[in-house]
Amino acid sequence: MSVVDDRAQADVTVEVTDREQQNAGEGGFGGVKLTPFVNTIIRVRVTFGEHQSELKGMGPGTGSRAAKDAADGLLKWIERNRSGPAAALLTAMAFVRPAA
Repeated sequence: MSVVDDRAQADVTVEVTDREQQNAGEGGFGGVKLTPFVNTIIRVRVTFGEHQSELKGMGPGTGSRAAKDAADGLLKWIERNRSGPAAALLTAMAFVRPAA
């Protein structure tokens, strides 16, 4: 599988629809908080042929764990939806940036 620049060339389209951070509370020892305690949620919309779904990735910190969780969910979703004649055509994926 490869990532392409043009949506028309993609078999799977992934669009990041939202990224949010939720406060995860204060530290337990009453000291100065050096880094924020947050949970990050990344929401994506994935489309493959007639299949479409909204997925999310969650993780502590500023986003890398949430992005990995979303990517893992995306791979599982693709595997579940690979059956049928369109599966043989699955070779390219396009990532769509969120609207500014």
